[in-house]
Formats: sequence, structure tokens, C-alpha cells
Amino acid sequence: MFKEIEKYVGFYLLTYIIILFICGFFQYIAVCQGQSLSCSFSMTGINTIITTTAYVITPIVAIIGFISWKVQYNIQLEKNDLRNALEAAVILKENINYFEVHLNNLYANLNLK
Repeated sequence: MFKEIEKYVGFYLLTYIIILFICGFFQYIAVCQGQSLSCSFSMTGINTIITTTAYVITPIVAIIGFISWKVQYNIQLEKNDLRNALEAAVILKENINYFEVHLNNLYANLNLK
């Protein structure tokens, strides 16, 4: 389960990081114009980064939640199937015991006559 989660989250984060670097590069060229020491960050830019990061983290939480739910749901289905099979086996055993008792009685009555 954890390998599957790591795979999806890894692909998702890798895509986000690549897009973030591309956007950062173009912003550096457009806003700072190659002057890294004199370029300052604004609160608007920091708020945009925080908001974008929240948009990225939310689907990661959804992915983890969905995969965890799916695994738990499959386990529950297997438990229900096992419970149904066990109940069927108990009923079958009771039927066999019923017929065994009656057949033994019938056989004993035939031998007595």
C-alpha cells in the first residue's frame, strides 16, 4: 500500500517542482531581469507561493486518503466473503449431521427387522 502511495505522491510532487522551477525561472527573468542581488520579494509573491503550495498539498492528502480507504474496503470485502463462506460451511455441517443421524437410525431400524 505504501509503495503505491509513494509512487503517486512522488510523481505529483515531481511535476509540481518542475513547474515551480519553470515559473520561477521566467519570473526571475521577467521581474528581476537577471539582477539577483537587487531583486526583492514581495508579500504578494510569497502569498501566491503559499496558496499554490496549499493547492498542491490538498490533492496529495486526497490521494493518500483514497488509497488507504481502498485498501481498508478491500480487506472488509474479504472479511465478509470469509464470514459468508464460514456460515455456509456451518450450515452444510449441520445438514450433514442431520442426514447422518437419520440415516444411521434408518439403517439401525432396517437391521433390527
